[in-house]
Amino acid sequence: MDLSIRETPQSVTVISNQVIKDLDIQNIHRALLLSPGVSDETSGPGWSSSVSRGFPLENLQIDGQAFNLITGSDRYFFSTFNTASVDHLEVVKGATGITSGSGEPSGTVNVVRKRAGDSAHAKT
Repeated sequence: MDLSIRETPQSVTVISNQVIKDLDIQNIHRALLLSPGVSDETSGPGWSSSVSRGFPLENLQIDGQAFNLITGSDRYFFSTFNTASVDHLEVVKGATGITSGSGEPSGTVNVVRKRAGDSAHAKT
């Protein structure tokens, strides 16, 4: 659904690129911990996941397109995804069926990547 953040019937947190830079956050997992209600669950050395409402945050979108996490290696990829190319993160907490299809009751994370501008800014 094409809803603004104000119109979305769930709790939404936006983690901006400026916050990510100011706090020198290197991966998405650490950035998600800035969202209220999101906690860290460690299941072994190097394996941690973000948890919201008691369920792992596994519903992922990249630029609004669904990205299914199927295996443990997919979850590892998600938790270690580098923030260098991230413009901002949008975290929608709660059952996401109304806005993004079926999924866990934890929420959805939309990773919005940086994009080039409309005009060139290079100097010769």
